[in-house]
Amino acid sequence: METYKDHKPTGLDRHINLPERDDWLIVAFHTRESDNLEESNWQVFMDKLSPAEGLANLEQGSEEAPAEVHRFGHWACGWYEVILVKPNSWQEAVAKDLWHSLEDYPLLNEEDYCQRCFDDAVDAWNDLSPEEKQEAWEEENVAYHGEHDIPPSFISRFY
Repeated sequence: METYKDHKPTGLDRHINLPERDDWLIVAFHTRESDNLEESNWQVFMDKLSPAEGLANLEQGSEEAPAEVHRFGHWACGWYEVILVKPNSWQEAVAKDLWHSLEDYPLLNEEDYCQRCFDDAVDAWNDLSPEEKQEAWEEENVAYHGEHDIPPSFISRFY
């Protein structure tokens, strides 16, 4: 985890000053272009680092909050958000545990990730015409099952 004072989104960017946050740690980020894996992991960080009162307090930030979400516009990806945690807070310990988990396996919540992928597959399937759905079933070398049944090979494209 890097400290905020060392943060630049890319080598072409400059640091954006946030008063009194230079020693805070960047524990997670996501962008407008994040995929399901990044979004799923982001949500786990948000859930685990949120105070008992809920996400609204984490997103707003406050003087006593040991974790904050900051959103920035960016020339390449449109926007990105970071979660900053105060050093020596309980959120820092939780964030370190999450990062250690990511060293062993890239997903923090498989169920959430799989649900996101499946939802994308269903959305894409629903956008197809009946003819396109029939073609997808023909690629499976089986008879057309109907427009609400999705071929397994179609679903697997989203994982």
